[in-house]
Amino acid sequence: MPRQTTLIPKAPLTRVFKAAGAPRVSDRALTEMVAFLTERSEQIAGKAIEIAKHRGSRTVNEGDIQLALD
Repeated sequence: MPRQTTLIPKAPLTRVFKAAGAPRVSDRALTEMVAFLTERSEQIAGKAIEIAKHRGSRTVNEGDIQLALD
C-alpha cells in the first residue's frame, strides 16, 4: 500500500501526545488529528489571506493570523 503524504507530519504530533502524558498513540488517532489540524489550519489561512488582501497586502503576517483566530 503506498504511503500517504500529509501536510502535517505524524512524528511531531506523537511527541505532542507523549508530552501531554499519553504512553502510546495509535496511528488512527494520529490520522484523525492530522485531518483535524489540516482542515482547521486551512480555514485560518483562508481568513488570514482575506484579511491581508483587505489591507492591500499579498503577505500574510502575524496580525492577520491573530485576527483570523478571533
